[in-house]
Amino acid sequence: MLTEKNHAGEFLLSEANGDRSREAILIKAGNTLEPGTLLGEITAEPGVYAPYAEANNDGTQTAKAVLFAAIDTSSEGTNADTKALVIARDATVDLNALFGHDAPGEVDLNGLGIIVRS
Repeated sequence: MLTEKNHAGEFLLSEANGDRSREAILIKAGNTLEPGTLLGEITAEPGVYAPYAEANNDGTQTAKAVLFAAIDTSSEGTNADTKALVIARDATVDLNALFGHDAPGEVDLNGLGIIVRS
C-alpha cells in the first residue's frame, strides 16, 4: 500500500492576496521537512530557519513561519543552507496538517496573523 505525502500548501486554508503571506527564507542544512512544518529563525544566523522546538534556546523556540513545500537539505553534500518558501503572515492554516505544532507555537503564529483552525 502506498501512502501519499502532504502536498505543497496543503495545510493552507486561506492567505492574503498576491504574495503578501509568503516569504523566501533559508532552511538550515541537514533537515528533511514536510509542508506545514513550523519553523523558527536561528538567532546566530539571521535569515536561516530550522524546525520550531519550544524547548530550544537558539531562536527556534519561537515559531515564525510555516514551510510551504517539502524540502530535503540533508544530502546537500556541501552543508549549504537551501532557499524555501514559507507562510510568514496573514493566513489561516489547518491544525491537522501542521508538523511541530504545540500551544506556545500557536500563540507565536497568532502574533504573526497566522490563525490555526481545526
